[in-house]
Amino acid sequence: MLTFILQLIFKMHMRKFTLLLTMVLGVFAANGQTCNDLFFSEYGEGSSNHKYIEIYNPTGSAVSLTGYTVYMSGNGGSYTNTFTSNATIASGDVYVVSTNQADTLIQAEADTVLGYPSIVHFNGDDALILFDGTDTIDVIGVPGVDPGSSWAVGTGSTANYTLVRKDSVTGGSTNWTTGAMEWDVYAQNTWTYIGSHTSNCGAVASTGCDELYFSEYGEGSSNHKYIEIYNPTASAVSLTGYTVYMSGNGGSYTNTFTTNATIASGDVYVVSTNQADSLIQAEADTVLGYPSIVHFNGDDALILFDGTDTIDVIGVPGVDPGSSWAVGTGSTANYTLVRKDSVTGGSTNWTTGAAEWDVYAQNTWTYIGSHSSNCITAVVPASCSELYFSEYAEGSSNNKYIEIYNPTANAVSLTGYTVYQSGNGGSYTNTFTTNASIASGDVYLISTNQADASILALADTALAYPSIAHFNGDDAMILFNGTDTVDVIGVPGVDPGSSWAVDTGSTANYTLVRKDSVTGGSTNWTTGATEWDVYPQNTWTHAGSHTSSCIVITIPNVTFQVDMNNVTASYTNVYVSGTINGWSGNANQLTDANGDGVYEGTIPLTAGSYEYKFTYDNWVGQESLDATLDSACTLTTGAFTNRYVTIPNANTVLPVVCWEDCSSCPVYAPTYTIANIDGIDADGVADSLNVYCKLVGTVMGVDMQGAATMVQFTIHDGTGGMGVFSSVASAQNYTVTEGDQVRMIGSIGQFNGLTQMYPDSIVFISAGNTLPMAVVVTSLGESTESELVTFENMLLVDPSQWSGSGSGFNVDVTNGTDTIAVRIDNDVDLYSQPAPTGTFNVSGIGGQYDSSLPHLSGYQLLPRYIADIVPGQPAYSPKLVVSEIMSGSNASAWAADWFEIHNYGDTVVDLTGFSWDDESGISGTSVFPAISIAAGEAIVVWNDVAANEDSLLVSWKLTAGSVQVISTDELNGSFPSLSQNGDGVYLFDASGTDLTNSLYLSATAGYTVEFDTTGMATGVAVDGVNGAYTSSLGDVGSPGNLAPNQNIGELGLMGRIYPNPTTGNFQIEMKQADRYSVEVMDIRGVVLTSVSVEGSVIPVELNASAGMYLVRVTSTKGTVTQRIQLL
Repeated sequence: MLTFILQLIFKMHMRKFTLLLTMVLGVFAANGQTCNDLFFSEYGEGSSNHKYIEIYNPTGSAVSLTGYTVYMSGNGGSYTNTFTSNATIASGDVYVVSTNQADTLIQAEADTVLGYPSIVHFNGDDALILFDGTDTIDVIGVPGVDPGSSWAVGTGSTANYTLVRKDSVTGGSTNWTTGAMEWDVYAQNTWTYIGSHTSNCGAVASTGCDELYFSEYGEGSSNHKYIEIYNPTASAVSLTGYTVYMSGNGGSYTNTFTTNATIASGDVYVVSTNQADSLIQAEADTVLGYPSIVHFNGDDALILFDGTDTIDVIGVPGVDPGSSWAVGTGSTANYTLVRKDSVTGGSTNWTTGAAEWDVYAQNTWTYIGSHSSNCITAVVPASCSELYFSEYAEGSSNNKYIEIYNPTANAVSLTGYTVYQSGNGGSYTNTFTTNASIASGDVYLISTNQADASILALADTALAYPSIAHFNGDDAMILFNGTDTVDVIGVPGVDPGSSWAVDTGSTANYTLVRKDSVTGGSTNWTTGATEWDVYPQNTWTHAGSHTSSCIVITIPNVTFQVDMNNVTASYTNVYVSGTINGWSGNANQLTDANGDGVYEGTIPLTAGSYEYKFTYDNWVGQESLDATLDSACTLTTGAFTNRYVTIPNANTVLPVVCWEDCSSCPVYAPTYTIANIDGIDADGVADSLNVYCKLVGTVMGVDMQGAATMVQFTIHDGTGGMGVFSSVASAQNYTVTEGDQVRMIGSIGQFNGLTQMYPDSIVFISAGNTLPMAVVVTSLGESTESELVTFENMLLVDPSQWSGSGSGFNVDVTNGTDTIAVRIDNDVDLYSQPAPTGTFNVSGIGGQYDSSLPHLSGYQLLPRYIADIVPGQPAYSPKLVVSEIMSGSNASAWAADWFEIHNYGDTVVDLTGFSWDDESGISGTSVFPAISIAAGEAIVVWNDVAANEDSLLVSWKLTAGSVQVISTDELNGSFPSLSQNGDGVYLFDASGTDLTNSLYLSATAGYTVEFDTTGMATGVAVDGVNGAYTSSLGDVGSPGNLAPNQNIGELGLMGRIYPNPTTGNFQIEMKQADRYSVEVMDIRGVVLTSVSVEGSVIPVELNASAGMYLVRVTSTKGTVTQRIQLL
């Protein structure tokens, strides 16, 4: 075979000779070393000098280290430090070399400890070499190369991580490009796996397996507690003579447990409390009442005694640890501990015994009732003779699929196979059959037909509801081969509630991928649930392919291609650099054979995910990729953004991409502002027709197409607005969202007079950007095209035009002088709403629909949503305020409530038919007679009769008749009483509209509460302040002459609050920039929100119920208060 491949190589261009020869020899080296020579199995680059290396013997016989040497190549230098030994490594065992300054747990496992300098005093940039006396048989890193600080390994590196060789690896590797992918990566100072190793090479000789030991320990919440004892021997063992003791809080052996029961070979015996969860008790062989050996806490040690000796412990008997003993990432308190499969016997030394457990979250009972170890069944390759489930995705919405894998050496027809679904513990309902075939090592993926496009692209079959792919976490899946069930996910016929637990996840809301080490299906979910790797929901990275130890995978060739035509810098050689080659700047050169500016190169890569970028001249130049603009093809980790690709187990040609872009290079497109290209000629025809360019702007409104094959919306870039329409597939992927900033490349066109861009691509940049403010206008034209505008105080000309039918409808609206056309598109939520009544303000995007030249008519306004139509403001609003309220007079002659109404406008106000009420705010409660208030005048309304009016005025040292007084016998209706414990006055016009209201939280008897022109309480009256004085009867106030604070000479700088009314978000436009503090209050003066801003535009967000609120703005120049209505 080697001769044949070499003949092929020499027929190829010499530029590819070296690369392919390296690939072939690498493949033969890797295959030739399968299970027949030593290799590195663990590498610990811990903090300080907590460092070690582990060598594993995968062969069927003991191997002497005589003649072997471990070298270190420091910082790319020569082989300096070396290590030799005459020791022997038993079959399946390891040899550990550590520093003599390493942690005691490391040194306890070490076979040799070395002083400085040595081969284990390495850093992440030092390569390690295992040499058998003739050849290099394994490496970590690249000897003779200085990588900088380290070589990348999976999600970590050779610096500050612990690396453990994957179980599927059966020999060393002298090619670090492929060798770097053979390691599982763990956090620095993880020493859990030191001292032993497993692989798929063959039987592992047990060093125990001759005595019972603890296999599981559950310290659950409340009394959900249990202990499990395992029989690893080849025969049944009677528990007669065995005792389990508990040493509570470091005390003597108190609680004990004995039984005459027998544990079958490979079986377990579970003891639980009698208050444990029913799932625990269902597995328990014995349940005990309090007190007992299972009523333990994390600080109680457990001891297994065989009648002669202690044979296993959990914790340290006779020692009080405080609250618990540490175990891996958990402890003996509030965790479930399961003995590792590699453990073959008990341990009476907790220092090492604590490292023998896998740690799970509290109340994890998935593993109770059974246990597996290397004692009962030799580790030999499984049959790999039957299909099984390889991936299961229970994604959000209907992003769901199931994948079936063929581990055999031949194609397998699915004829005769059936996939069943057992829904919620019910019978087998939904089924799936097909006559398709699955190639050796390939998969068959079944998804819903509503799944994400990336899933559907990989699916072999997409099914409509209902189907076997429309599962939830509580639905079991069954793979049946026509005769037998060959695999399950979940437990058929059992309703688990919401899901079955799977490691750190479950069958609900997770993606499950079968572990590489699994070689066949499982019909026992207790063990089957442990065979899956768990990923977050909506992880589809692994879909469409699967690997296992059943099939020897040949390394596929991957072709990289980059278009350099848009690169303006000078360069000589182009490369691809990344995790594919340890980020080398010159390892994999690309060439341009035909001179078209597209460089390409082919590299052998195992299936998996890689980060890379294109570079030139050994890192003189490299791509600068944007995490946002190029998110479709990149992965960002910290400050680094690189290209990211997942390679299947097949030869792959990656598409040609433009330098620093995710897609192919477009025709050069200059970037313009909208103002540059939105001009028209005398006939209304766009000056920039067919100009190909790039625009960046913020999306306004919604998608006016509402179709899967087209998008239509408007953008604004601060210089102007532009319509957008596209039916190009790449642009259809964008979901129109107002506030998004997008980048578009395309041509300028025109549709019925409306200038538009027809983009070939739409790239999302960011969300939540500020929209331009709507401009108040009175007419439509070219200046309003694609601009956000508002028309105020409009009325429907003909309400019957509001038809709610067709693809949209036009209605005419007018303000009495100007009439415009409003287009209600059927893609906006206004379409299904009733016609507005009365006066309203309407906002929207200016449009045009004029099919003939000249395009100078047909202008329209297109509202975006319901909130674009709000009630208008009345044409005239009298400037009245309730400026003073007396809610408890101390006057002995009359203890009458009264209030003052002040006209602070410049015109007389006729109060005929006006009414008022207290804080109940009901119009018509108390109606005024025929009376007017002159400009600047204040009148008094009081709770007494007209006959006493002059006496009231005299008591306030006023001339009789000098102030208008309205008495109860002149009002039509009652005089609502005014409480000192918080009340107010609402004033309504003759139509019942709330004109103003003044409310207060509390008042003092004998003192009025004063208000400013907004109705905001300014405090109680003070004699001598703001015109207040003391009456002859002892009350303090100023009836008839309090001029309310209009803030004149203070902050007369406010432009407007917009929009007003609002649905929650509004902004305050000041006439000049300054430092402003804003408070939004309810009408009682309670502050709901506040903000401080420097500038002239103040954005405010108000989350409250509908009603009237006060906005107070303060700066060094003073304070101003205005009202705002929240819809």
